[in-house]
Amino acid sequence: MDHWHENELDSSDEIIGKFLLQCGRYADYEKIAKRLVDFSATDLGSTLEAAESLRWLSNLAVAYAAQGKLPQAEDTWRQILEQRHTLLGSDHVDTLRSTSELAISLFDRGKFVEAETFALAAAETQERILGFESQDTLWSLNLLGMIYRKLNKFEECREVLERTLKGREELLGPNDLETLDTIDLLGLLFKDLGDLEAAEKMMRRSFVGTEDILGKYHPMTLLSVNNLGLVLHYLGKLEEAEEMMQRAVEGGTKSRGREHYETLLSLWNLVKILRDQKRYVESQALWEEACEGFKRSLGSGHHRTIGCLQQYDELLKIIAADRAARISEMMEQPRENSHPLP
Repeated sequence: MDHWHENELDSSDEIIGKFLLQCGRYADYEKIAKRLVDFSATDLGSTLEAAESLRWLSNLAVAYAAQGKLPQAEDTWRQILEQRHTLLGSDHVDTLRSTSELAISLFDRGKFVEAETFALAAAETQERILGFESQDTLWSLNLLGMIYRKLNKFEECREVLERTLKGREELLGPNDLETLDTIDLLGLLFKDLGDLEAAEKMMRRSFVGTEDILGKYHPMTLLSVNNLGLVLHYLGKLEEAEEMMQRAVEGGTKSRGREHYETLLSLWNLVKILRDQKRYVESQALWEEACEGFKRSLGSGHHRTIGCLQQYDELLKIIAADRAARISEMMEQPRENSHPLP
């Protein structure tokens, strides 16, 4: 095949790849993205030093993350960041974006301390070079707020998220998806701080706005549904919480697969609601499914897998205690047709 035909093939693959990526067909896109990366490595440079090549590699990392292939996504973002440092320098806008992307990849894997280092570096440099009003700066600040929350740095989290929300409302408007994402995160923070009414208000605003823009089955909508279900659970509104979480599980199963880690997270949240309704048989079966799914998708050492297994052990103790209490209650009931001795 001559060079012209190779370029024609490359162009066709890229067009098809963009379509698959937009449709959420990440497994199919992954195959094309790998071919594009391999082609660029031989045609555009020996070590992926061309900007176009790195763009394709970035899309491959996105495809990995969307499928829950988190180790591959992290490794790919590390490779991209190293190459962009070499090719563009540490302060280039694309290098800083890659720094933030690596931070989110580390966040997804539960590596919160390392994620904080990269997110803070990106946010500070972007604000210095691009200004606070830049969408890139606000994106990194939003990510930093997410990380602070996981590290229980609640004061820092609130400060950075409220600042980000103000910036996004002014720059993008109150109903933009990025604004709604910050609102959702503030809702989770208020839940952590015990202000459940404020949390519910934030979550409902995020859920309604996201669904209106993206539809019922988009991953961002399903995340809002999941988070609203969490707050409703904490408020003791168990029926509505179950409805929301069932919807998140069913939507995630349909759009991303039953074993995607975000679907499994909603499943784990659902079984805790069933547990609190004392529906132990349903809860136990689904809890086992969630734990096994986390093992396969995230690995046995991931913090979500460990937490799921620990809580499953606690559930088994609750079930055993409940069974023992019911047996004891039955034993204490007087037998039918029994009469006291004369």
